[in-house]
Amino acid sequence: MHSPVPERHTLDNGIQVLAESMPGAQSVVVMFRFPFGAQEDPIDRLGMASVAEDTLFKGTPDKDARAVFDTFDALGVRRGSAASVEYTEFQAQLLPRHLEETLRLYAEVFRNASFPDDQVDVSKALALEELKRLEDNPAQQVMYKTYQAGLGDPMGRLPLGEMGTVATIAPPDVRTFWTKFCGPEHLIISMAGGLDAQQMFDAVEAAFGDWPMDGREAGQVHPVSVASRYVHQSKQSQQAHIGMLFGSVPRGHELYYSGQLTIAVLSGSGSS
Repeated sequence: MHSPVPERHTLDNGIQVLAESMPGAQSVVVMFRFPFGAQEDPIDRLGMASVAEDTLFKGTPDKDARAVFDTFDALGVRRGSAASVEYTEFQAQLLPRHLEETLRLYAEVFRNASFPDDQVDVSKALALEELKRLEDNPAQQVMYKTYQAGLGDPMGRLPLGEMGTVATIAPPDVRTFWTKFCGPEHLIISMAGGLDAQQMFDAVEAAFGDWPMDGREAGQVHPVSVASRYVHQSKQSQQAHIGMLFGSVPRGHELYYSGQLTIAVLSGSGSS
């Protein structure tokens, strides 16, 4: 009988693997999570983790960006990635028979990404455009203002960074940042899909087992607290946007789902 509880395995190099077998599933979903993000950005180069995440797959010493993307496409891998304040993660959805080869490709990129100068510049330009577009998205902007006011620095940082700091990021900075934090010691790989858990563990071992520990830094653990503050920003608009931030109960608490329902009632849509 299938159990929804995933199995856990730790490689000798520290990589933690969680696998859940789902008999009958026609695909496998993989999540790679590193415990570093915007909270590790240098204060004068906010946005570094986001630029690194966006540029990671733009080439290695053996493959240029097109070769990397063509290899993913040939394997039929559906991909995604994001850099948040506390972590940087990468997702993949693929056919079970391509799991080991896909994991090997991720291992190659994680270990050997070259972060070409021109691609870092492109990523910076895109980040600056995204920051400009926030001016036209007051609902999203008010939430970022709320995080910054309530959580402070670094937990309230905008992962995209700021206009002035993104512009100062140089390609060598990105390479140094990635080398400093990207190591196997703190990587978590979680998988679920149409393979046995042991098959998933074996595939990770084959792809990542020879990645040596190198004492790379982990993301810092910062206490999370919400400051009692009120912030108002005036803007010519036909609407008023209100953001509220407050402490709540953790997952597993008996009131967790009641709390989620309350949030949905208060902020589910313009008519809630």
